Amino acid sequence: MIELLFTIGSLFCSLLFMVVSVVGVVWFVSKMSAGGFTMPTGGGPIRVDELQKMYTDTLGYRAEPTANPTGPTATTHQIREFEGRNIHYRSSTRPAGTGIEVALTWSLTRETPVGRGIHIVERGVASGLQRTVQDMAMNRTRKFEPLFSTAVEVGDPELDKRFTFYAEDPAAAARIRELKAELLALPYVEVFAKGSEIVFNDPFQQALLAVMGGPMGMMAITSPEGIAKQVKLHNGVAALLVGIDARV
Repeated sequence: MIELLFTIGSLFCSLLFMVVSVVGVVWFVSKMSAGGFTMPTGGGPIRVDELQKMYTDTLGYRAEPTANPTGPTATTHQIREFEGRNIHYRSSTRPAGTGIEVALTWSLTRETPVGRGIHIVERGVASGLQRTVQDMAMNRTRKFEPLFSTAVEVGDPELDKRFTFYAEDPAAAARIRELKAELLALPYVEVFAKGSEIVFNDPFQQALLAVMGGPMGMMAITSPEGIAKQVKLHNGVAALLVGIDARV
């Protein structure tokens, strides 16, 4: 139980660090420890217990121990079952300038290696120019290296317009068309299948920020609407991972 509380508490703080200055973190934690936290703008109470119920009761996650579950470089690890598969959800925080960046990953592990590897990313990530423009606007720096050398199209105009597909087997990559609904339902996608792992990366919480309506929308992260949006995101990512697993 203690491990679970540390994990949920660390995740809660991590999700909000992007909108709370480092100077105010101590005050924020002291308010949160009283059971609720109200933003100075009057955005309403933000409750860690609601986030805990979302992870454990609604989504069915259970906490796994990590070496550093709290602090400015905290990592958390939770596991849930989705359609018979174990989905691992991890978060990691890292200092960045005067704030903290949070990276999220979802993954599943196969019993046998992937037969046909694939790497799917937003075109804005794959394009060096677009990525640089985005990084300048967000005051960040990231590197991207495709896991496979061949960029292919899967034959669907909507998918090929939004994503860049890198594949070991271009012909087999066309099966990803069957996951069109799952891919387009997510506001940000960076996922790969390689070796025994299928991994969805969200290095700057772009998917979470998008579903919450940006940094200010994060203020409603424990409102009923905010919880519903996060549940939909977790289930959408899990469905994509399971779908890719069945097609590679």
